[in-house]
Amino acid sequence: MSGTSYHLRVQLRQLGKHGFHVVLPVGDRMTGFDLDGFGGKYTGTNVANGKQGKDLPGVVEGKQVNDSEPHDLEVTVRLDGANATITTTLDTRTLYEWTGPTAARRRVCEEAHFLLLQEDGVSLRRLLRPRMCG
Repeated sequence: MSGTSYHLRVQLRQLGKHGFHVVLPVGDRMTGFDLDGFGGKYTGTNVANGKQGKDLPGVVEGKQVNDSEPHDLEVTVRLDGANATITTTLDTRTLYEWTGPTAARRRVCEEAHFLLLQEDGVSLRRLLRPRMCG
């Protein structure tokens, strides 16, 4: 997926106390997106320019999923030269948006073609777990 814009749709359900995490290729970099991450306190990408959680611009505060019903999460990653835009919706409601240089994200040491989805710290489906570089 390196150098490719894409759209991801996943249906999820809150079964435990932890949030939902997905690893996203962003050009030749990677980032994670946390829904109700950081102990249920913040929703947004998890690291940019060495910042995380509440210190990231655009982070959404407060728990977003408050029941055990199915919810639709959609993530779009659009590349535009050296920049990227990451947008998310939850049940068609705009949730989070980040725009900035792809260089703000972690560099990937090996080609990433698949995603790692996690809930409660357990891999739901691991097709490839890319090794991150600085």
